[in-house]
Amino acid sequence: MKYLVRSFREIGLIGGDILRLYRHFFDWNLKKLFFLFYFAAGAVVLSIPFVVTVALIGYANPDLVANLTAAVAGVNAGRPVDELIQTVANTALPVAGIALAIGGILTIFLIASMYAVVLLSRVYLGYIDDRKISIPSLPLWSWHGIKQVIGALSWQGVRLLGLLVIAGILLVVARIVLGSDATLVYGISGVIFAVIFVYVIVRMSFVFGSLGEESGTGGWQLARENWTLFRGPTGLLAIATCAPYLLGLVMLTALFDQTAFGSTFAGSIFWFFVFDSVEMMVFISIYARVREGKFFRNSNP
Repeated sequence: MKYLVRSFREIGLIGGDILRLYRHFFDWNLKKLFFLFYFAAGAVVLSIPFVVTVALIGYANPDLVANLTAAVAGVNAGRPVDELIQTVANTALPVAGIALAIGGILTIFLIASMYAVVLLSRVYLGYIDDRKISIPSLPLWSWHGIKQVIGALSWQGVRLLGLLVIAGILLVVARIVLGSDATLVYGISGVIFAVIFVYVIVRMSFVFGSLGEESGTGGWQLARENWTLFRGPTGLLAIATCAPYLLGLVMLTALFDQTAFGSTFAGSIFWFFVFDSVEMMVFISIYARVREGKFFRNSNP
């Protein structure tokens, strides 16, 4: 019974931290807008060399897309696959160059968006401590901060991939040993993979609390320490505690998208100002209490 009471207490404390966002409504949205335009503009500028690379490759190979399209259409029409292979082989270098350039553009935008989330996490930590963090005081485009983000994402990605690979191996072994019906096995596999994926993604999201704090620790080590912080029962309790809010936001998003207003530009603006990034406060709220040793404790919030 005491754990049930504490669960409701923790859920209520998260709700209290979410209310802090709305008490700082204008400050919150001003910072969201700034991060959106500032980092989008920065990512566009940094992507210019890659865009130029794609343009130069396209200019040097004007028939590249037409040749590949014709080769694919030929295979669909019954022509030998060898022709497609030969066409791909002849255009391997320009295609590889374009792929690498596009990969560079996507990487820049990913890092910029993740760094924006990190700075927003720092703002949220400030709200929890009853402080407003000014934009000039934030480390905009800090090389150390960017390295932290890259290191943390890399470590988290390796962790996620490793867990999914282990789950896949176990399911294959179970399929061989049990000789179960393929449809049943595939269904169970899908459920297990979905559960593991959601579990790891939620666990990974708590790392933004660690990244949001000022620290000289490297991103790889920061992610490891954060994972350790939420290990065992703490991690399971954290996921269970934030689940009602995350499920509620998913349902609210689905219902909003089904409305006529939700599909309009005005609806998108409304969602951005009122609900966008609320889910991050859920993770930051739990992280702050775990960090302070107050999570599922009798101590005062």
